[in-house]
Amino acid sequence: MRVAINLPAPAADLIPHRPPVRLIENLLEVHADGGRAGTTVRADSLHVNADGTMDPTAHLELMGQTFAAAKGWRDRQQDWPPRVGFLAGATGMDCLNTARIGDQLTIAIKQTGTFGAFAMIEGQVHRHDRRIAGGQLKLWLTPSHHASPDTTNETSPKLTLPPTSLKNAIQAASDQPLKREGDHGIAQSFCFPPAFIAFQGHFPGKPLLPAFVQIRMAQTVLESAAQTPLQLERIDNAKFREPLPPGQSVRVHCDLERTPNNHKAAVTLMVLDRRIATFHLTFRLAEPASV
Repeated sequence: MRVAINLPAPAADLIPHRPPVRLIENLLEVHADGGRAGTTVRADSLHVNADGTMDPTAHLELMGQTFAAAKGWRDRQQDWPPRVGFLAGATGMDCLNTARIGDQLTIAIKQTGTFGAFAMIEGQVHRHDRRIAGGQLKLWLTPSHHASPDTTNETSPKLTLPPTSLKNAIQAASDQPLKREGDHGIAQSFCFPPAFIAFQGHFPGKPLLPAFVQIRMAQTVLESAAQTPLQLERIDNAKFREPLPPGQSVRVHCDLERTPNNHKAAVTLMVLDRRIATFHLTFRLAEPASV
């Protein structure tokens, strides 16, 4: 029997993501080739920095989760469980502005093509009526409607700060010191234990390292080398080739290109001799936090 779900609908009923990784709160609209979701930036979000701003890597998750919610809504109309999916690529992702705790965000996505189990989408994130980010994503969905991980025991999170920041948790996972390689290369390795905070909710019963953490790993390496905070401006040519479960040692290599106005890096993530992700990042020097 088909189960009709009216809109707006809680995202928790439509996607497998769980706190602290889940970002969107409600699916607002579904149309023929996309949809729209909404959320409020919470103090207990894994993506909120010490100064109360939302980290730009959250835009990847906001758009990916909106696509997943729209697909999940369509699946629910057929009485199917939501499908697990993975971010396979991103390009042209610009981070024009940021959001802060309490800001209301609207995320709009439009599917622009399909290739087998892959979907290409364009997405935008708006803070109130102002566009603050946008780009193109490539996502992969499980081709059949397998049962989603059991999330019936989920409890509502309290509005408190996480016990440790994501930045500190990533730094703590480093298992080798930073190394210089030639004139423009730097590298560092990380190993994330099962208790790593970003495995919680991504996904229940099948923990996998989110793409936004892979971007943040590169940022950690670059900030260590530059000895200064950096602000992500753009992601290009990102390819996430292989899911990363807990316990693997991941080597992050960055080839640097510095200009007077920004820092650019071509990044490669390796597990043993396998290239599991590549992407190009553009950063500017972070502005001092307002007092």
